[in-house]
Amino acid sequence: QDYDLTQHSYGVLSICCDLVKLLQLEPLSQTEVELIMRHDLAETFTGDLPWIVKNMNADVEDKWAFIEEAVLQEKAKVYPELENYSDKSIEKALSAEKLKVFKIADMLDLLLYCCKEEQLGNSTEEMTTIRQNAFKITMLRAHDYCSQTSDPEQTLAVFRAYIRSSKFPSLTKCSELEY
Repeated sequence: QDYDLTQHSYGVLSICCDLVKLLQLEPLSQTEVELIMRHDLAETFTGDLPWIVKNMNADVEDKWAFIEEAVLQEKAKVYPELENYSDKSIEKALSAEKLKVFKIADMLDLLLYCCKEEQLGNSTEEMTTIRQNAFKITMLRAHDYCSQTSDPEQTLAVFRAYIRSSKFPSLTKCSELEY
């Protein structure tokens, strides 16, 4: 299936809300909800690149971010509210803690999408690679977040339990969760 931007945005917001509640953070404000829902708005103008291409290396990732930012700035000349949805604006608007949770949720949504695709029979090498990379990045971001909490092991247990609660067998029994 296509990876629909609306579906992705809703998925990221849902995961983010769940994690904020589980981690006992201050609930997301209306502004934060709107920013998260529109975090990939630039892709409606630029289109999207396959994840493997966008994340090939830091240079490609930086250049793609620059392109998205430039497109949003150009479109904001006609629609000024678009400036609010750039990556830089989102980074300024969210607290450091919520920004980390948002980035985990963004990658976790991709991971869950890949698991669903594999469950539906899409077992291409590209899909497997994306899933593996999304899993690694999700767990690295979770470890980074947890390392800055008062009880890193307990906080990491929250992330592991959340991932295990998904309906995808490849994740619920994943020994890599102990990573």
